[in-house]
Amino acid sequence: SPECLPLLDEIGLKDTVLDHGASRVSGMRLHGFGQAAHGNYTRIGELRLPSGFGVALRREVLDTLTVEAAKAHENIDVFEGWSVSGPIFHETGRVSGLKLRDSEHSPREFHARFVIGADGLRSRVAQGMGWSMADPKLDRWAAVARFRGVERQAEAEVHFLDGAYFAAAPI
Repeated sequence: SPECLPLLDEIGLKDTVLDHGASRVSGMRLHGFGQAAHGNYTRIGELRLPSGFGVALRREVLDTLTVEAAKAHENIDVFEGWSVSGPIFHETGRVSGLKLRDSEHSPREFHARFVIGADGLRSRVAQGMGWSMADPKLDRWAAVARFRGVERQAEAEVHFLDGAYFAAAPI
């Protein structure tokens, strides 16, 4: 979304993302239950978007660019080949770090002020917090398809169905 572009700029990734084929997305088309709506990213009342567009980029490209930027940053250590075993809890109950296995499978612990569990559908962080796939909040799946020869659109689309949705973006 347009709100994310300043964040990408702040961490030095905005130009890199745009240089690696990110498509500009000018708005959204929403469809569902016999209704449709269309909107462009623009000023609404006092809300002033930092740009008039969002961007769409394949997830694996964004992930690779993010890891490469982290490797190049002098204050960030990247531990490739390590795996997460689960969260570490502070006595107050909040997550205060991660139990890990290094590239040689030796157990390690890292403590942190913040822990972000962005480790996917079968998240070891979520499981360690007592969440499971039986939890309705995590009962999701996705099908991904990519098509060639389709005319690129300026907007993204979302189609709503009973209990589901389908989204398409110009990547």
